[in-house]
Amino acid sequence: MDAQTLGEAILRGGVTGLGSGLFAVALVLTFRTTRVLNFALAGIASICAFLMSTLWGAGSWPVIPALLVVFALGGALGFGGERVFRPLADATVVVKAVAALGLLLVSQAAIALIWGSGERFLPLLVNSSIGSGGLRIAHQPGGFDAQQLLR
Repeated sequence: MDAQTLGEAILRGGVTGLGSGLFAVALVLTFRTTRVLNFALAGIASICAFLMSTLWGAGSWPVIPALLVVFALGGALGFGGERVFRPLADATVVVKAVAALGLLLVSQAAIALIWGSGERFLPLLVNSSIGSGGLRIAHQPGGFDAQQLLR
């Protein structure tokens, strides 16, 4: 394996690990504060990702307003989840976990009903590359247009 391939693998692994780590921190923080192993976090994140794909990925909204709507929806879904778990405050951890799995299944069913079961991909936010030597990061043909963020 040459240095360029190794560098790309380390960079991509780091980005993937960062996303997984942030999700793990959210799961642990939620458990430590509420004693709920909230599997429904994955459902909330999925619904937000699908909405972002619909608003911004389809090209109908600029990225900043789409993000604001997605963050608002994520907050509303989190508040709704809290309303479900509030009556279970004195329940065992197992009962709370089953409720969280139920919320996850409801969110997966909602995704299937609204968006179907197909894959969706978001376009890259930056359409150019940076790097040093032969290592390029975020390369995609075309150029970056900052005006595109505000349209």
